[in-house]
Amino acid sequence: MIQFKRGSTFSYDMVYEPDEGPADLADYTFVSQVRTQSGQLIDEMTVTADVTDTIFNFFVGDTTNWPVTNLLWDISLQHTVDNTILYTKTLTISVERNISEWPLEN
Repeated sequence: MIQFKRGSTFSYDMVYEPDEGPADLADYTFVSQVRTQSGQLIDEMTVTADVTDTIFNFFVGDTTNWPVTNLLWDISLQHTVDNTILYTKTLTISVERNISEWPLEN
């Protein structure tokens, strides 16, 4: 479970270790979404991939409207040649309420 404070910039780095998936990710595109337990789409993440080093960054700049709850997150990989689609394990993001607000009020 990933602990996360609503309103913060979501930036999460992950190293791909091909236990069961493809060894080479050069011909894959990536989609990553955050959803509620009931399946409502909350956000789509920007995925930046260094497929040589298999390091990925998942990014959402504005999370101020994310609900305070446990959200589900996974990554979908689609092969650009044969259209094979793979999914990662589902991760849980525990979103906590932010206390301090920007911009500061005078």
